Amino acid sequence: MTGLFEAIRRLWAGRFQAVALVFLGLVATTAVLADCLASDLPIVTRYHGTFYVLPNMFRPGALRRLDNQTIARTMAKSDWALYPLIRYGPNETMPGGSLSPYAHPGRPHLLGTDDVGRDVAAQLIHGSRTALVVGGLSVLIYSLIALLLGAAAGYLGGVVDRAVAWAVAVLLTFPTLLLILAFQAVTGSGSLWTLVAIIGLSGWAGPARLVRAEVMAVKARPHVLAARAAGAGHLRLLAVHILPEAVTPLLVSATFGVAWAILAESAVSFLGLGGGYASWGRLLAAGRTDLSAWWLVSFAGIALVLTVLSVGALADGIQDLAGAGRSSYRRAPDAAFHL
Repeated sequence: MTGLFEAIRRLWAGRFQAVALVFLGLVATTAVLADCLASDLPIVTRYHGTFYVLPNMFRPGALRRLDNQTIARTMAKSDWALYPLIRYGPNETMPGGSLSPYAHPGRPHLLGTDDVGRDVAAQLIHGSRTALVVGGLSVLIYSLIALLLGAAAGYLGGVVDRAVAWAVAVLLTFPTLLLILAFQAVTGSGSLWTLVAIIGLSGWAGPARLVRAEVMAVKARPHVLAARAAGAGHLRLLAVHILPEAVTPLLVSATFGVAWAILAESAVSFLGLGGGYASWGRLLAAGRTDLSAWWLVSFAGIALVLTVLSVGALADGIQDLAGAGRSSYRRAPDAAFHL
């Protein structure tokens, strides 16, 4: 834990990394609190004598066909409600029964609406959750796979090494984005979890090579050989002496991978293969139909660019902090897979 705080402190000392940490913290906070910042139902309300807590998240049957505008208009004198900051849901097209496509930024839609009347601010807020879910969860999945297979290949060698090498070679033949587009086009499944699964199960090849190269280098170091001579078992050697050092290049690769996954999700949504979830890519796609609706491309584009740049700056800081880039990439050619 002390090492983690020290790493954050050193990252905070860098000007660009500090700005990136603040911005990503704001994006993460927005993603976590998305339902309380933008929703078509109140956070807490007493409506027609019944008290509701977080109806915006749990969708009680009595309020399911209503929205904030309808509730405000039909309240009894004793009723009250605590509304979110943005009183519109990300997929709500007719708030209060009124359709307002391509509404300019202003009141009541602070950042305007898209081509079917959805509030842009609400989509930006919920789009941050989509970006972080895809970027964080998919990269976590493929990093765990890369750590397991890369460590096995580098430590055991032989048949295991050749099998992992073959799997990596096959997987690298098909770009991940092409796999996503092909799968979703064929199956018609635009689920967010499907996208996470595809990226998570197909993105491990490159990171696995880094882990394997680092494991091969670390296991030949004197302190590992001494531990082996002292009778340490394989699991102890891996868990205590090898993986803590070999995981550094994987951490750097995973941080850059988050930025790539966010861009991949936006690309899929931009091409119309996403599901019904809010996405910055969906906003960019809506801006294609009417180029005069500048607010659609501008706000979503700014959010996407700043998020990717912040993740990249953070990854650069981690790489400089750990010295992972110089060590892992210098050793990788000497520890190439044997096919």
